[in-house]
Amino acid sequence: MTETKDGKNYIIENYKEREFENIIHDIKEFLKNHSEWKKRYNRYINNLKGDGKKYRTSIKFPKVNPPLFKYTTISASENEIILRYKGQTVGKIIYKRENFYLKIDKTKEENFGCPLGKGKYPSKDEKDFNYYWKLFTDHFNTNPYKESHNEATVESELISLIETRSWMKPVILNYDERFQMPTPLAASGKNLIYADGNKQGGIDILAKIGKGGNGTKLTVIEVKDENTPEEPAEEVIKQALAYSTFIRELLRSEYGIDWYHKFGFQCKNIEKGMPKKLVIMCLVAMPFDNAKNKSIPVRTIPIKDTKGDDEIKLGFISLKIEKKGNTIKKIEIEKICK
Repeated sequence: MTETKDGKNYIIENYKEREFENIIHDIKEFLKNHSEWKKRYNRYINNLKGDGKKYRTSIKFPKVNPPLFKYTTISASENEIILRYKGQTVGKIIYKRENFYLKIDKTKEENFGCPLGKGKYPSKDEKDFNYYWKLFTDHFNTNPYKESHNEATVESELISLIETRSWMKPVILNYDERFQMPTPLAASGKNLIYADGNKQGGIDILAKIGKGGNGTKLTVIEVKDENTPEEPAEEVIKQALAYSTFIRELLRSEYGIDWYHKFGFQCKNIEKGMPKKLVIMCLVAMPFDNAKNKSIPVRTIPIKDTKGDDEIKLGFISLKIEKKGNTIKKIEIEKICK
């Protein structure tokens, strides 16, 4: 492992040039050497459990319908939800002093032409929340094909597809709120950076695949809207593998069983702790042609140490993406190979 320091950042250089087993080894050592993340994620899970500040469980937020979706994060305030359109944040709903407020960022107002400018609605002596909420939602309902960031759109549409499958579901934290699981690893080209709380790298989609019981596997999915020579599938899967390795280390940490439950899994005997063997699926979702399908090895990589005898399974989701100009109109899952 080649580790360097750039200012405050610790970096693993050229990790995508490493073999799969070496990436897992390097990530484990990297996380061992920079163990601050354990305290951070212990704090997150305590908040989610309600042991720290009270996490939102009783606030009934306004209903949100497609093309808008509710999102949350593991570090989000208990009194807000994030609103995303085509995978990009366009605003928040904030609950304060028994009232709801709509908060909009100027950059998103410029990108999507929302009639409400930067600010919080309602402000003092203005109309009530429902008035502005209707203006906001009507705008996005009647302007469905505005330009957007294609990768974020594919990610959002893929989550919607996964939600329709009986054997495949996204992991959710609270009710029907989507979320991106952060990691202390941020990808930067061919390098990985150990990230603090403000610069964490996010897993595109954390899901569960299987028909229930021991057959259901926690799944890390890295999403790309294109399969290009500059960012080929065999390099993308290595980013997903780095994130999968972190999830394995998290689940084998002191609070791993709490995270396991939060991700929607149960242990038959909680006093005995985590399952003896954890199997984590590691998938890349992107367009493939028949020739490129061979670039993703479908294989199992063992991780055996004093913490457990586990496995990470590599695979891919082949996507068919329909575009109108530069705008994505529809995506389909052609094949899942795992």
